[in-house]
Amino acid sequence: MTARSSLLRHVAMTVGALVVGTLVVVAPSVEQRVAKASSVGLDDTFSTFNGSNYFHLSAGDNDIFDVTGNITMSAWIRPTSLCATSECVIVSKETNYIFGIVNGTFQYALMNSGGTTWGWRPTNVIPVLNQWQHVSFTVARSASRLTMYFNGRQVFQVVDGTNVPTSSFNSTGGFSIAARGGGQWSRFSGSIDEVRVYNTTRESEAQAQADMNTWGPANATGLVLYYDFNEGSGSTLNNRVTGASTATHLTAVSGPAWNRVIRT
Repeated sequence: MTARSSLLRHVAMTVGALVVGTLVVVAPSVEQRVAKASSVGLDDTFSTFNGSNYFHLSAGDNDIFDVTGNITMSAWIRPTSLCATSECVIVSKETNYIFGIVNGTFQYALMNSGGTTWGWRPTNVIPVLNQWQHVSFTVARSASRLTMYFNGRQVFQVVDGTNVPTSSFNSTGGFSIAARGGGQWSRFSGSIDEVRVYNTTRESEAQAQADMNTWGPANATGLVLYYDFNEGSGSTLNNRVTGASTATHLTAVSGPAWNRVIRT
């Protein structure tokens, strides 16, 4: 197997200082890297969504998606809308967890264990339009703590038992990328790549940067879902985690576009 090469993405970031529960900004026009699978001769690819298409789990509910304890979600995104009057979801497991852009800022929702408390919670972190950026949310349940990283830097943290319940709800709701509710609403506009979901915390900048800059590995500790979008065509998005069941692969709805990242 040949070495995995990396690809440059230009990402924009803004400047400031961390205050718990508020926005941190960092220097603009910083180059970051995300890697691809070169070992099988693939160009790295990603998917673009127009607000009407998405990927979802068509095989029915699967317990692997119900992360009721600690959770980390990370992804490369390139939004084309700030969703100023709407919800634009990146990743969701309905009535369990959702991460997206709502009313112009990154927001999240985490259901409590009783299945009764469910609502968007703001981070005040503003996405950058038409630029690739890496986002990561990690939840330490026992501490009721959620931390967000933007391009590998911590930009938000909250400790709150209501907004971050100590355990979540094992729901039968649908899992989707670029939509929620199994795809029925809150669809994303823009591009998405390298989606990871862990059932562990990755509560450091070094770990956020590792996810940002690395293709794989697909056997990382706690990694339960990994969609690298390197299919490049077709209607199936494969879960690349080592030993993953085909029941965790996702199906395209309304034809998300496949796009190449330029080969280095």
